[in-house]
Amino acid sequence: MTFEEFCSHLQGIEGKGKQRTALCPAHGDKHQSLSVSEGEDGRILVKCHYGCSTKDIVSAMGLTLQDLFPTPEKKPAKKLERKIVATYNYTDIDGNFLNQKTRWQTPDGKTFTWSHKEGGQWRKGHKGPPVLYNLPATKRDFLYIVEGEKDVETLKAQNFPAVSGAHGAGKGKWLPQYTEALKGKEVAIIQDNDENGKAFALEIAQALTGKTKSVKLLDLSRVWPEIPEKGDVSDMLEAMGQIEGLRALLK
Repeated sequence: MTFEEFCSHLQGIEGKGKQRTALCPAHGDKHQSLSVSEGEDGRILVKCHYGCSTKDIVSAMGLTLQDLFPTPEKKPAKKLERKIVATYNYTDIDGNFLNQKTRWQTPDGKTFTWSHKEGGQWRKGHKGPPVLYNLPATKRDFLYIVEGEKDVETLKAQNFPAVSGAHGAGKGKWLPQYTEALKGKEVAIIQDNDENGKAFALEIAQALTGKTKSVKLLDLSRVWPEIPEKGDVSDMLEAMGQIEGLRALLK
């Protein structure tokens, strides 16, 4: 509480600046026996020359001893900072640009935004129907399906053809056009090590059964028993080393 706010609760206030007198609210005062001042640290100092205690004085005012201390200055809310972790360009099967997905790191975790081009200018949002990430890889006879773009890039760096859906894992996120793009192919689905990842991998396998030449579901925990919750193929290759990780992946 400020000094002026405190004084506004008193009767018969007299004086100016940081030194005032007032009627003491703790007894039937008629002679302004209460001295009120503000200390250098902002604390409010009260003294009843009749002998009332500080606690009795503030209680009679409907206040507490805490009100004698200055209100802490509110610091402006810290602006949430975010930074770009990666950008992923979505193309058609011939490599022509369609949309760009940006992955952001925020104080609360990660988030994604979409953008595209119109007339040579960048625009916010996704344009057109979603397609598989790394769609040109579907020209190959065999390829891996992973949960997200990061894992696609991990496998691409090792010359492994891989694709992922545009919107991560989740019920209903595997779309009919993804299945259509993989017709007649041999595919191996690499599931992330959590309930959502396993359920999504199974949903993909069911959608592709009878549409692709073959479907194989890969559980990374079989070759990496120490895999953490939510661990993925990128984590496995980092932990086991590229060579050993790839050998395990090919078993």
